[in-house]
Amino acid sequence: MDTRFPPLLSQYLHTLAEARGKGASHDYIRHLFLNFLRDAFPSLEANEVELERHLTALGVRGYIDALYRDIVFEFKRNLEEERAKGLEELGRYLSAQREPQRYLGILTDGQAFQVYVLRDGRLDRAYEFRLEADKPQEGWLWLEGLLFSQKQVVPTTQDVVRRFGERSAVFSQARLRLWEMWRRVRDSGPVATKFREWGRLLAHVYGREVGEEKEKEKLFLRHTYLALLGRLMAYLAVTRQLPPTGELPGLVDGAAFRRLGLPNLVEEDFFAWVLEGDVRDEALSLLGGLAQRLSVYDFAGLNEDLLKELYQELVDPRTRHDLGEFYTPDWLAERTLREAGFGPETSLLDPACGSGTFLFTAIRLLREAGLKGEGLVRHVRERLAGLDIHPLAVIIARCNFVLALASDLPVREAVRIPIYMADALLEGEGMEELIKVPVAGLSEEEAKSHHLDRGFYLPAGLAGEPEGMEGAIEALAEMARAGGDEEAAKAGLRSRLEGLGLGGLVPAFENALRLLRHLVGTGRDTVYAFILRNAYRPVLFSRRRFDLVAGNPPWLSYRYIATPEYQQRVKKMALQDYRLAASHEVKLFTQMEMATLFFAHAYERYLRDGGAIAFVMPRSVLTGAKQHHHFRRRFWPFLERVLDLEGVSPLFNVPACVLIARKGGEAQGPQVVALRGDLPRKNASPAEARKHLAEGPGELPRPTAVRHSPYRERFVQGATIVPRTLWFVRPPEGALAIDPHRPYLETDPSVLRQAKPPWKGLQMQGEVEAAFLYATLLGDDLVPFGYRRLHLVVLPVQAGQDGRLRLVDREEAVKNGWTGLAGWLERAEALWERHKSRTTRMSLLERLDYHGTLTGQSPGALKVVYNRSGTYLTACVLDARAGLSAYGLPVRGLVVESVLYRYETPSPEEAHYLAALLNAPCVDAAVKPYQTKGSFGERDFHRRPFEVLPRPIPPYDPADRAHRRLAELSQACHRKVAEMALPQEKPIGRVRGEVRSALKKELEEIDALARRLLGLHGQGSSPSGTPPVPAGPGDRKGNAGESTRCPAPSTLPKGAR
Repeated sequence: MDTRFPPLLSQYLHTLAEARGKGASHDYIRHLFLNFLRDAFPSLEANEVELERHLTALGVRGYIDALYRDIVFEFKRNLEEERAKGLEELGRYLSAQREPQRYLGILTDGQAFQVYVLRDGRLDRAYEFRLEADKPQEGWLWLEGLLFSQKQVVPTTQDVVRRFGERSAVFSQARLRLWEMWRRVRDSGPVATKFREWGRLLAHVYGREVGEEKEKEKLFLRHTYLALLGRLMAYLAVTRQLPPTGELPGLVDGAAFRRLGLPNLVEEDFFAWVLEGDVRDEALSLLGGLAQRLSVYDFAGLNEDLLKELYQELVDPRTRHDLGEFYTPDWLAERTLREAGFGPETSLLDPACGSGTFLFTAIRLLREAGLKGEGLVRHVRERLAGLDIHPLAVIIARCNFVLALASDLPVREAVRIPIYMADALLEGEGMEELIKVPVAGLSEEEAKSHHLDRGFYLPAGLAGEPEGMEGAIEALAEMARAGGDEEAAKAGLRSRLEGLGLGGLVPAFENALRLLRHLVGTGRDTVYAFILRNAYRPVLFSRRRFDLVAGNPPWLSYRYIATPEYQQRVKKMALQDYRLAASHEVKLFTQMEMATLFFAHAYERYLRDGGAIAFVMPRSVLTGAKQHHHFRRRFWPFLERVLDLEGVSPLFNVPACVLIARKGGEAQGPQVVALRGDLPRKNASPAEARKHLAEGPGELPRPTAVRHSPYRERFVQGATIVPRTLWFVRPPEGALAIDPHRPYLETDPSVLRQAKPPWKGLQMQGEVEAAFLYATLLGDDLVPFGYRRLHLVVLPVQAGQDGRLRLVDREEAVKNGWTGLAGWLERAEALWERHKSRTTRMSLLERLDYHGTLTGQSPGALKVVYNRSGTYLTACVLDARAGLSAYGLPVRGLVVESVLYRYETPSPEEAHYLAALLNAPCVDAAVKPYQTKGSFGERDFHRRPFEVLPRPIPPYDPADRAHRRLAELSQACHRKVAEMALPQEKPIGRVRGEVRSALKKELEEIDALARRLLGLHGQGSSPSGTPPVPAGPGDRKGNAGESTRCPAPSTLPKGAR
C-alpha cells in the first residue's frame, strides 16, 4: 500500500460526505471517485477507464457510468433509495456485453460497493465492502483486488486472499464461468467418474458425504478453481513468465510441467475435467485470464505458505466440522520443527500435510541452514515426504513445495515431488500382502456379471521398490487402453512385467487389468492410474521409516464419522491395534479424537527407533478428557516436551498443544513450556510470534484420581429431546382462552430462534391431550439453587406403576382415542423422515429415547441437577412433587434434558446436600482444569465433580453435622432464589453472577464446609460475583524459556495414579 493512500482516502471520504450533504448528483460522485482512484493508484491505466459508454447492442440503449476493463460501475446518490433502479440498469448493461459472464457489475454510492455477477440472466450479489477512513489497509486491498493496477508485488497470504479468495472479483467471475462449463459436461462418462471418485475420497476425509448433489458440485468447482490457481502460481514462479496460449492445456494435464522437469506436480487428476468436450476453449480462456491476474506478483520474494489461507477459505467452509481440519500458522510450524530438532540431517514425514505448511517451512529452515540450489533440491526430494487423503490438499501442497523451491530451480535431474494422495491410516493387515484401492460406482451386480473385483489389489511386497511399482502401474494403464481382445492385452502386460523383472506378479496385475479394461470400455477410466500411483506410498514409508514425523493431524471425534466401513476400520485400529480404548468403553470411544489414532499409528508405522514425533494436538488429550486416558498412559513415558498453547490467541477454536515424543525414550515426564500472548493476526509470521508471545514454565493437570465418588454412577445425563422444534411448545401468543384438557399448542419461538438447519423454520401446531405435557429445564435457565423458567414439552410417554416412563407410539395413541397426540406424532414423524440425516436409521421415537435416557426417568421424582457444560458449575434441586406448570399449563411431571445431569432421590436432605457441594466455588475451581475447552473458555463437566476431587464426595450421612448443615444452607438458598426476579432478557451469565452475589454469605459458609469435607484447602474461593479461576500457565510468573517437569504417572502418590 502506498503511504499516500490513508490521507488520500480520508480526504476523499470527507469531500464525498460534504458533496452528498449538498445533494450532489451521481455524476459528481463518479467524478470524485475516479479522481480519487487516479491519485491513490498511480499505476492505474487512466485511458482504460471509459465514461458514459453508449450501448445499443442487443437492443439495449443507455449509458454505462464507467467501464474499467471487465468492471461496469453504476453510481447512485443513495443506495437504499435507488437500489432497484440501479440493479435494473446494471442488469441491462451486463446482459448487453458480448460475453456477460466475464464482467462484474458494481453498484456504488462512492463509499459502499455491492459487487454483482450475471447468473442465468439475473444479477447475483457476489460480495460487498465499504471504505472506512480508519481502515485504509482494508480499503486498499478491496480496491486493488478489483483494479489489479500494481506490478511486481511481493505476494503475501493476505494479499492473495483479497485478490483471489471467496470474496474477490476474480473468484466471483471464475465460479460463474466454471458453473456454466460444468453444466455442459457433467453427465459425460469421464467427467462423471472424476466427480464420483473425488466425492468418494472426500467422504473418506470427513467420514461422511459432504452434502447433497448440488452442494457437492459447488464444492467440486471451488476445488477446481483453487487447483487451477495453484498450478498457475507454480508455473509463474518457476518460469517467471506468462504461459503461452499453446502451453495452457499442459498446465491442466501436467504436460507443461513434465517438460519443465516436474513430472508429478500435476497429473491427470480429478480437476482435468475442464479439458473435456466442448468446454476446453472456455477453460483455456479462463486459465489465461487467471494467469494475467497472477502476473502482478513477483514470486522471487516469497517467504510464506501462500496458499494456506486460500485453501482454508475455499476448500469447504460449510461442510468442514469445527474440529476437523485447521491450518497451522507459519510461526507454529517453525516452532514445532525447531523444538523437535529438525535439521539438515533429519528425514521428515508429514502424514496429514494439508496445504503443506510443515514441508514448506522445513525447506525454508534448510535454506537458512546453508543448503541451496541443486543440493537443496536433491536433499528435500530424498529426505522430505508428505501424505494426505484430501485430493485438493495434495495438489496445493505440491504447488507450495514448488513455490518454496522456485528460486533453486532449474536443476539437472527431474524433480519428483514427494507428496502423495493416500491414506496415512492404512491399517496393518492391509500392508502385509495386498493394498486395496476401491472403485466408486461399481455395483456388486455389475462386478459379478463381468467377473471383476470391486477394487484394485496391489501387491504390498512391491511397495518397497517404487521404480518397479511405478513401471507396473504404467504398464497396467497402457495395456488397459491399448484396445484389442483381452488375451492380447494380458500377453502384452505379461511381457511388460517380465521386462521389469516382475514376472511373478503377473496374476495379481491380470485381475487389475480386467477391471481397468472394463472401466475404460465403459468410459469410466480417467483417474485410476493417478490413484494407484499414490495409494501404495504409506506402505513404502512404513518400511522406510523417518527421523521425524511432524504435522497437524485431523481433529475429529469418532462419532462424526458416518461412513460405516471407515467407522469399523478406525474402531478396529483404535481398540485392537493400538488399544486407545477398552472394548467395553463404547461411549468414551465415540468421543475420542482421531488425532490420537494418527499419533499412535504414525509413531508405530512411520517413525524409526529413536526418532521423534511432533504433533499439534487438542490440549484435551493431555488433560482431563476421560476418553484419552489410555492414550496418556501409553505415551506419557515417551513425551519429552509439551508446548502449551492455551494462552495464545488467535489460534484454534479449542485449546491446543504440541506433543513431542521420542520412540523408545524413557523421560521422567515432559518439560512443559507455556506460551501466552495476543498475536496481531491468526497466521502470524515467526518474527511476529517472537515479538508478541511470552513463555515460561507450564504445568499439566495431574492424572485423575482412581477413587471415584459413589455418586459418579448415580448421576446420569438427561434425555435428548430433539429435534427441539418438534417437541418444545407453548400456547399461541394472544390466545383468548386455553383448553386445559386439550390445549392448542405451537413450537416455542425461543427454540425456533436457536434451531439449526435442517430444523430451522420448521413449526409444529395442533391440539394435544394434557396427559402428554411435561416440563423441562434448559441450561440457559439454570442458576445456582434455582431456575428462571421451565419449558413446556409434548412427550409421547406415560408413567407406569413404578413411576418410570414408557413410549406411546401413534398406533397406541389412536387405539386409546388420543387423536391429538396421534396427529402430532404423524406430523412430527413426517418432518423427521424428510429432514433427518441420510445416515440416521433411527425412528423419531428411537431418537427421542436414545439409550433409554427418557424412559429411564421418573417425572414425579425429586431431582438434583447440574449443567453438563459451561464456564461455572451450577446446580439446583427440582421438586416435581409440589405440582409444576409451564406457560400457565399444569404438567404431568418434569423430565430432565440432555444439557443437564440428574440424580433422583427420595431424600430432600440428600438432594440439598449435593446441590450445596456442586455450587461450592472450591469444587468448581478444582474441576476446572479437567474440563475440555472451546473458543469461549471451559466447556464440558460431565461427571468430573465425582472423579477428580482429592477426596471423593461421600454419600449423604444424616448423622454428620457438616452434611446436615450443607443441606440446610442449600434449602435456605433455594428459598432466597425463589423470591428473586430473574429477568429472561438478561444474559444468563449475568443473572448467575447476581444470584451468587445475593447468596454471598451462604456461599462462603458452604465453601468452607466443602473445603474441609473434600480436602480442597488449597483451592481459592470468591463466592460473590463469579467463582475464581485457578491460576493457569499464563498466570504464573517465570523467566522466558524456563520449563518445569510434570511427574510421570508412576511417580504420583498411590491413589492418584
